[in-house]
Amino acid sequence: MKKIIVLMMLFSITFINRATADGTNNSSQYTKIEMIINKPLNNEYERSLDLPIIEAIWYSNIRQMEVTLYNIGDAEVYIVNSQNQVISSTTVPTDTPTTLHMNVAGGQGTYYIVVMSEEWYAEGEFTL
Repeated sequence: MKKIIVLMMLFSITFINRATADGTNNSSQYTKIEMIINKPLNNEYERSLDLPIIEAIWYSNIRQMEVTLYNIGDAEVYIVNSQNQVISSTTVPTDTPTTLHMNVAGGQGTYYIVVMSEEWYAEGEFTL
């Protein structure tokens, strides 16, 4: 009986280590990007119960940015390096809550995420 318990424990430890090594169970390596948000570019913004959402989370273990947007109009999202070169970009509608994932292929350094729409502008900084 003791042999079975020891074998089960060894199997469990091996499974946990393998899941952590390939990144499937490594959710702790993320950073919420502090976005500096400029309020509406025009003063005609109506107050409503549907507040706008502009959030970004950087997952360093998989080099991916998760961006969540809502209620800011059609938005352009850019990832820019410190030399002001666009690394990745996309345009998305935000009439429903939208979450997109953008891969960051580049060397070490400082990068910026920029979100722009007709009425909103936001940016944040992260490093590789």
